[in-house]
Amino acid sequence: MGFRASWIAVEGMSEDALLRQLRRKRTGESEAEHYDPGMVVLRRQPWTILFGDGSDHFMEIGADDAAACSAEHRVLFLSLNDTAMQSELRCFEHGVEVWSVVKNAGEPRPPAVTGSAPASLAAILARLKGEQAGQGDVDYWYEAPAELAKVLTGFRHDSPESDGGFHGVMRA
Repeated sequence: MGFRASWIAVEGMSEDALLRQLRRKRTGESEAEHYDPGMVVLRRQPWTILFGDGSDHFMEIGADDAAACSAEHRVLFLSLNDTAMQSELRCFEHGVEVWSVVKNAGEPRPPAVTGSAPASLAAILARLKGEQAGQGDVDYWYEAPAELAKVLTGFRHDSPESDGGFHGVMRA
C-alpha cells in the first residue's frame, strides 16, 4: 500500500488565487492536522500548497497544473506512489519546467536529474547513497524528490505541517 500523493506548491500566491486558477473551491471543512486521504489547501510560508492525498485524489493534481500556475510564480510539483516506487519533483517558472528529479521504479539507483536542480540535492543524494549501500533491493533513492521538496518548502507528505490548518477542497 503506502502513500499515493501529489501536490503543487506555489511561491507567493494566496490560497484563494490558487484555488481560482485551478478551478477548485473550499468545502468549508478544516482540520488542524491532516490524517485522512483527501484534497486540501494549506500554507507553508511563502508557499501555498494544494495537496491530493490518497488513491482517490493524487491523480487530480498534475504537472500541467503546476505549469499553468507558473506564469508569475515559481511552482513545485511533487508526485509519488509508494506502491509503484515512483516519485518526482519538478520546478516550473514562466510556464516551463526548469529542473526535475525523477525516480522511476526498478533497480535501486539514483534519480534522473534534468536542468539545474538546487544545490541542496547533492547533500541529500550523498546521504541516500550511504543509506543505500549494501541494502540490496531496498530503494532509498526513492526518497530523493520528497526530501528535496521538504528542504525547499518545509512540507513533506507523510508528516504534513501547516501554518494555519488544512482546508478541504473540491472541484468548482
